Amino acid sequence: MNKPFIKAGYAGILLIIISAALMAVNPGRALNLPQGFFNPVIAFEFIRTETEVYDLFGNNGSSEQGTLVGSFKNGTYIDFLFIVAYAAFLLVFSNVCRRITGSKWFIFSGFIILSVVISDIGENIQLLTIMKKLSLEDFGKELMMLNFFTWAKWGGLTALFISFIPFLRNSGRFGRVISVTALLSGVTGAAAFLHRSVLNEIYVLTVEVIFVMLIIFSFTFVYNKQPDK
Repeated sequence: MNKPFIKAGYAGILLIIISAALMAVNPGRALNLPQGFFNPVIAFEFIRTETEVYDLFGNNGSSEQGTLVGSFKNGTYIDFLFIVAYAAFLLVFSNVCRRITGSKWFIFSGFIILSVVISDIGENIQLLTIMKKLSLEDFGKELMMLNFFTWAKWGGLTALFISFIPFLRNSGRFGRVISVTALLSGVTGAAAFLHRSVLNEIYVLTVEVIFVMLIIFSFTFVYNKQPDK
């Protein structure tokens, strides 16, 4: 039995390990999250105004703010390793799709991965800069850039998963389930973009589920001559 995605699966395990580290380091709660949010990390990524930032972190000089900034900074630094891990996973996965199908379409997927990585790095830089400028109470420009990079990252991931559909839909039942979930992420993402709310949390969860499904697929998919019809 040939499992062509097995190397991607190994990269996926590293991704899961770093995810566990992020969960341990990032704050599990904050002071006041924007309406509809329950995860402080997701709330920070999609935050819009300086008022919301101080609602999240607390007043300057407070012990709560210092604790949250420390946790968020540590999580953001670890996230740079997370970027490397998921980029490796996605690049290997995309390259295997290209090898099996012989289609140049998946070269396009590679460019999407590159854009996602750049956006994620840009997002992290804005997050760190905002935390650095909390005492100055002047980071409106960084908030605008954060909004751009955050949506470029998440939207790029959705576009990437959808670009895998030409392969996945012909790769057995599980592949078709992942394909439908990828399309669903597009719907939830559009809804979240139009109306920031709990929909943003649902959207992010959908993307995270797809990552898990692709890792499982990498270990379970067996290729003989061509994907199952």
